[in-house]
Amino acid sequence: MTQGFDLAASLARGVEDRSGAWAFIQGFAAHWTGADLGSDDGWTEAELAAAEKRLGVRLPAALREAYLLFGRRQDLTSNHDVLLGPAELYVDDVKEALVFRHENQGAASWGILLDSLQDDDPAVFIRPDLADKSTGCRSRRIPSVKRRAGSGGSWVRTSFCVTTTVWPFWPLAGRQKTLTAFVI
Repeated sequence: MTQGFDLAASLARGVEDRSGAWAFIQGFAAHWTGADLGSDDGWTEAELAAAEKRLGVRLPAALREAYLLFGRRQDLTSNHDVLLGPAELYVDDVKEALVFRHENQGAASWGILLDSLQDDDPAVFIRPDLADKSTGCRSRRIPSVKRRAGSGGSWVRTSFCVTTTVWPFWPLAGRQKTLTAFVI
C-alpha cells in the first residue's frame, strides 16, 4: 500500500478493540477507495430504531456502530457477501439468531444468537445453507467451526474470519466478534 496508511500497524491496532477497529476501517476505506467515510455512508439512528422496533430486539453496540459508520457503503460491505440493510434484518426460521449477512450464492448466513444480543460485541455464528431445505437434509459442516452447545444444530460458531468485506485480509484468524463479520 502507498504512503499515508500503514496497513500492518493500523490492522494491529484494529484488532485490539472496537475503537481501533473503526479507526482501521476509516483509514482503510480512505486509502482503498480514495474517499473518507462520510455521514451519509452509514444508516441513520431512525432506520436502526425502526429495524429494532420491527424485530423486537436491540442491536448489539458493535453491529449498531458498524451500520452507523459504513453500513450503506456496498463497496465496503458487499464485495462478495451481502450485508443486509436494517429493513432486511430478520430472525431466522428457528428463532435462534438475528441474521445480518448472506453469502453471495446463498450458501451461508451470518447471525448473532438472540440470547447474546445484550453483549456489546457478541460472537458471530454461521449457518450453512447448502441443504435441500425441503427434505431437512443439511450439507456437511464447514471446516474449522464448532457447533453451539445446546443449539438445534443449525448455527455454528465461527473460529476463523469468514467474511469478505475487506476480502484480502480474511485469513486473519481468531477474531470471532460481530466486527469480524463486517470487516474481515
